[in-house]
Parts: sequence; C-alpha cells; structure tokens
Amino acid sequence: MDSLGRNGRFANQVFQFFFLKLVQQKFGCEIRYPYWLGLDIFNITPSPPVMPTETRVAFEELSGRGDSLELDLMRLGKLLQLCPENIIDISGYFQYRTNLLSGHRNLFLETFSISDTLRNEVFQGIKRHNIDLENLIVVHFRAGDYLSYDGHPYFWAPKIDSVIKAINNFGLGQNATIYLASDDMTYVEAELKRRGVNVISCHSVFKDLSEVDALCIDFTVMTMAAYLMIANSTFSFLAAMLNNNSKLMTRPASIDGGYIKFEPWSDEILLSSG
Repeated sequence: MDSLGRNGRFANQVFQFFFLKLVQQKFGCEIRYPYWLGLDIFNITPSPPVMPTETRVAFEELSGRGDSLELDLMRLGKLLQLCPENIIDISGYFQYRTNLLSGHRNLFLETFSISDTLRNEVFQGIKRHNIDLENLIVVHFRAGDYLSYDGHPYFWAPKIDSVIKAINNFGLGQNATIYLASDDMTYVEAELKRRGVNVISCHSVFKDLSEVDALCIDFTVMTMAAYLMIANSTFSFLAAMLNNNSKLMTRPASIDGGYIKFEPWSDEILLSSG
C-alpha cells in the first residue's frame, strides 16, 4: 500500500492499515507499507520497502458505502489470482460500518495498542495536574476545515450550545473537568468560555508541543476518558473503539440534533447530516 501515510489523515490510515492486516491474515500475503504515524503510536514494526508494480487498484473507485469487508476481500482474492507478478498496490479508505469489523475486534485491539511509553507519559501528566479520570469529560470538536464546508453530508460540526447541553447531561456538575481536543482551540475554547464553560487541553498539561505531539496526546486521552464526546470525525470515533474505560460515549446526531449515545463497535463511523 504505497499510499499509506498520504491518503487521508492519521485515523483514516489506521483503517487502511487494518485492511492490510486482514489481507495478510486471509491470504498469507506479505504486506508492505511506507512510514506512517501509527508505527510510532502503536509500536508497529516497519515493513521492507514497497515494491514497484504496474498493478494498482483503487478500492474507492470499486466500492460504495454499502459494500462490506468480505466483498472487498473477495475482490482482492480474485485480483491476486489474476495478477501474474503476484504484487498488487491497493488504496482505499476501508471504513466499514463497525459491526462488520466486530468479528476481528481482538486483532484490531491487539494491532492498535497504544505504546506503553506514550500512555505512561500522558497518565503522568494527568496525575501531576491532579485531574480525576473518573470525572473527566473529553470533548472532541472538529472545527477548522469542517466549519468551512457548506452543506457537506459528512463534514459538519454541531452547534456550540449542543456541546454545552451534552456536557451538562452527564450530570457531573462541579466535579467535572472538561478536556477539549480541537483543531481550532482558540475559537472553540473562546466560544465555550463565553458561555461559562472552562476547559483544559493538552497545552494545559504539557508545554512546547508540536502539532504531532498534541495529536498523540489528545488521541491517548480520548482512549482513557470515562466520558467521551466525539466529533463526526474518524479520529475520535477510532479513539472510542480503543477506549475500554468509558462509562458513557456520545456523538452529535446532526448539526442541530444534539448528542446521542452510541456503541463504537456497532455504528457508522461518520453520520450524514441529512
């Protein structure tokens, strides 16, 4: 998969890599891929260099949103039989409804186990700041590019007032600590503060973070959260799939529809605003 690391952002790349793992499991193939961030976050072993080939298959051109994991694996099996050099470069997003992945849940969790080093650093930072994980609400609000889309069916952000209502619905009151993860912290933090909601962030807990550092910390905190509010985003949905500590997870139902409970292993990764 020569496009891995360049086709979409980090969470998209996770699902692409997992499809490779399933290909390896089903067909006994050797899989090869370039460097991508997951190698560091999940301690994944690098592969040998990707081999050149003229046989390239873009699965997003073959697949519809309703297609299944098994159908795509069947397609690939037939292609392997027809390929004389037995080398195929594939690309795609491979983001199936997660109940279609539930039979491979153990492999998924084993493959994407956050490194002990990263998890311990984040835990120690939280401990130093006396943050109670049992009363920690982690909010992911995708702003930035999402707010620039107009009427896109999948790239949308809820109203700030819906976020505040959902925070209050957890019923933690003054005991709650609100951790905000966002691609536009200045805007979202200011909007929440203007409405009387104070938050902390990775920049409150750690200093001098690069953009990649902040991403890794936010993602790790989401996987540890007792209460998690995701965005309509693959990034926080993936964190929910890896979170074994949560008491309650919610997601925005639509731009104006408030937040709803969800089960990350039996749901659509992105919800349509319609």
